Amino acid sequence: MALPLFRDLPQTWAHFLDQYGRCDHNLSDIACPPCFNGYGFMAPPEAHNEAKRAAEAKRISMQKKWRQSSFFCGILEPLIEKFHLSGLSISIVDGTRQLIKYRIGLDMDVISRNASLDGHALLSNGLFVLLDAGRDWRTIYNPLVHGPPFIKFYAGMPLVSKTTNCAIGVLAVFDHYPRTTVSAQFQETLELVSQEIMAFLDSSPPMLSPRIESADNTNASQVSVDGRSNVSRQATTVENEGIPGLLPRSYDVKCDMSTVRRLNCNPVVMQSYQISRELLSCLNAKGAIEKACKILASNLALDICYVVEVRATLTYKSARDWSPMPSGTKLKSLSGLENALGPEVRRSIHVRLLGGCGVDKDEQFDNEVHFLALSSKYGVQYDAPDEQMSHRSGIFMPFQQEYEICYSDNAIDFEHMPDSEQDGQMAKASSSPGGNIFRRFANMNILDDDALVKVRHGGYVMAGLSVLHHSFSPGDVEYMKTCVKGLDNILA
Repeated sequence: MALPLFRDLPQTWAHFLDQYGRCDHNLSDIACPPCFNGYGFMAPPEAHNEAKRAAEAKRISMQKKWRQSSFFCGILEPLIEKFHLSGLSISIVDGTRQLIKYRIGLDMDVISRNASLDGHALLSNGLFVLLDAGRDWRTIYNPLVHGPPFIKFYAGMPLVSKTTNCAIGVLAVFDHYPRTTVSAQFQETLELVSQEIMAFLDSSPPMLSPRIESADNTNASQVSVDGRSNVSRQATTVENEGIPGLLPRSYDVKCDMSTVRRLNCNPVVMQSYQISRELLSCLNAKGAIEKACKILASNLALDICYVVEVRATLTYKSARDWSPMPSGTKLKSLSGLENALGPEVRRSIHVRLLGGCGVDKDEQFDNEVHFLALSSKYGVQYDAPDEQMSHRSGIFMPFQQEYEICYSDNAIDFEHMPDSEQDGQMAKASSSPGGNIFRRFANMNILDDDALVKVRHGGYVMAGLSVLHHSFSPGDVEYMKTCVKGLDNILA
């Protein structure tokens, strides 16, 4: 009998957008992925925590402190002369638009998020810099670069709320001419100014007399009107969010699919939002999982589709002089881990069905196959040449993968480590409040010459199988990622 073949799934555009919106990397210099089929324009995706972020952005956008133009003008105007800029802005980014609160050298009040450069900066970890936006694959044909105001050099610092740790807007500066580098002083100044802005917005409202507050509101209104005649050198505040900007306010809702394709606003991403809304209408997580599986099975002609939770415990030998780490230490925070871990001495894998369609609740799952999928970067594709196999093809896609490491140098009995739900109750009771199923650690036996290091690996896998040989296209993989993204929002 020929053994089934497993091969890694390639990165799709949906995978790329998912990583792009994680807000954990600096996005200034991102290579164009092979899956990109556009022609010089990329619409920024939503953040991974979009619902929480948008709610905080709305709260801050409605604060009365925006009326205190003296504060904002005082910290913005010196930047123009100091760094020889053509303009700058302070914006709040909501679900569909960039709402410009203060601006210099920019005659726009509202910009569609699809065309917003601030939409990219919002997702960056730290200062987002485009030295020449006219040559970056994401912005060559961006309307703000290819047309007025003809931005070439752009730098945006996310405005992060201390209350929720979410980026709610951007302090952006730009110039009509490209640059070759930015100085450390430039980066430090923008970071300090952005922190000063958020400290001002996050602080308690000042106690102003009615006369002072009325006068301040009057000044803000005058700047809003008078600033247009001298917009290149006078800070302008915007109080009316309904003023049309670069694109119509309802652009994202009204544009048809042909317009979306022309701007390369990926239709799969829009479909993901539709699926998310459909799943959110379910009464519970199990109902959402079953609905997502039915949607996927129907569109990809699959016979079985399901979601499982996978938990794995891998035990390695390690040099005793390797620096001990506290229980629950994230693997990403450890350097030289590959050299520190020795041979694997034990493996325990548990798979639990969460829901699906076409699958029996007592189904026996292959633990190693699902662990292989969980350990992959984008997922695995399954093909069985033997016609006697019950399912000849399928896709396994992981999400919400979690890696942790546990180390103990005073263990007494490694063999009684809890690997099952029942055995782990005692360890669970002693864990800190709010801990999850991957934080149930027990003691380990430390030998004379080496130590035992236990690595926890867990997450979810969505699988779709067909009884016939099915050649899955990149579009099929991307559609599955769309369903996974919808579930990711539900199970987060």
